[in-house]
Amino acid sequence: VQVTLAYEADHVNYAGAEPGWPVETSVNYRSDDKFINTSWMHLFSDRTFMETKLGGYHAIQKQTGNGGDAYSRVDDLTGELSGNYPWSYDGDRWRMQVNSSVTHHAEDFIAGSHDFKFGIEFEHAKIREDYGYTNGRYYIDYYGDYLQYQWEGYPLDGTFDRFSVFVQDSWSISDQITVNPGLRYNINRMGLDGENIYKTNCLAPRIGITFDLFGDSTTAIKAHYGRYFEKLRITDVYAAVDIADFYGYFYDEGEWVLDFVDTLGSAKVDENLKQPGTDQFSLSLERQLAKDISIEFAYIHKKFINILGAVETLGTWE
Repeated sequence: VQVTLAYEADHVNYAGAEPGWPVETSVNYRSDDKFINTSWMHLFSDRTFMETKLGGYHAIQKQTGNGGDAYSRVDDLTGELSGNYPWSYDGDRWRMQVNSSVTHHAEDFIAGSHDFKFGIEFEHAKIREDYGYTNGRYYIDYYGDYLQYQWEGYPLDGTFDRFSVFVQDSWSISDQITVNPGLRYNINRMGLDGENIYKTNCLAPRIGITFDLFGDSTTAIKAHYGRYFEKLRITDVYAAVDIADFYGYFYDEGEWVLDFVDTLGSAKVDENLKQPGTDQFSLSLERQLAKDISIEFAYIHKKFINILGAVETLGTWE
């Protein structure tokens, strides 16, 4: 049995400001990050072993100005800031992943020797963040009328879960031919504000063949086909976050007049969305020229599938 454990904690705390600007416009940034990685290996025999790995992190980040309840104001002529720092951020994110696999070597089994590997993976991630103007408002002393922007930003509360199971083999049919088949099945789930908005189940086959052309390990022809799926990211569905409307005002004869309203965060995630991925085929010839020196000629073909993109569904076209 072999066990390893690593733990790291990082703490960052700093204040930043522009030379000559008021103290209240400086920014305070704090980040507390913790990382952990551990692994466990057990030998059942000289042909079978099990390996389990766990890793993750937790990060808390906060950005605030030193102006208290005041709003930020910028002079458009001089570029000087007053009142407060413009942006605020409050974030809490963590991620944990567990991988476990069993590897077994079988000699003289089904027309050759095999290195079987079976495994499972589980990943859970959560992100909560709140970003926007400090105290929800931002002023501009414009050349003409004063401008005011109001935006409460966006509160993001997202989760991601992935469960995967895979099986693969390195099958040595003879001294010259090795076949590497494999199959992976992924289950993905993503949620925003407690609601599951993205779910996919993906089957990913793959197979590779290596042929030792002369039987002396100097020249090999290799062919491979595989389907690979992209890792799901919370940023892929940012458009579905419930973002506050953006209000713009101008100052006219002692009153603030509403100029425009931008409606943000109105996108929806298609409930039939599929996981983006790639079908890849490769063919290569590799030749050893000397010890630790080889040359390879390769052809690679990729076909991208289920590409994500934004689609206008409410527009009027002529």
